[in-house]
Amino acid sequence: MPRRRRLTGAVAVALLAAFTLSSAHADEAPRSPPPANRKSARVSFGLAVGGVAVCAAAEAGQRKLYDADHETSGRLVEGAKWVVCTLGPSAGQLYSEAWGQVAIWGGLRAAGFASVMIGHAVDDDPKLRDRLQFVGAWTVLISIIVDLSLAPSAARKYDARHAATTITPVSMSTPSGPAMGVALGGTF
Repeated sequence: MPRRRRLTGAVAVALLAAFTLSSAHADEAPRSPPPANRKSARVSFGLAVGGVAVCAAAEAGQRKLYDADHETSGRLVEGAKWVVCTLGPSAGQLYSEAWGQVAIWGGLRAAGFASVMIGHAVDDDPKLRDRLQFVGAWTVLISIIVDLSLAPSAARKYDARHAATTITPVSMSTPSGPAMGVALGGTF
């Protein structure tokens, strides 16, 4: 029995010490949570600009191959260019995980490219060809401008959606003595 009493006494002293230490820190300011995985608005914008630059480089490469009579290579580069130019300007939204914006503006760009390609294929009606190419080119241009302008706000929205929220057990001093509770902290 004396061994059991010593063990019970040691546990009681340990619990009392832990409770005293936790209530001693009740008046201190709570520690801030670790920083969340944040996305940079500048990086998002830079990725969108980089996507447009890669698109422009693919266009220049395709033209150079066609001018040098490399028909097969030119077609391969043209296919890659359509993919790069459809998704490249959305790189900032991809980084910020704004999948809805990627779908909307990338899809609109794909429709614009399709309109341009259909315009190239129309040989019998020059007016229709010109209209299809005009509408397609403007659709692509406007969707690129919108993607560039929305990239920084997509990163800020990501940060707002993933703001740190913590729930922590706390011990607080009250007039009647220490009391246990739960604290909720975060950015709202």
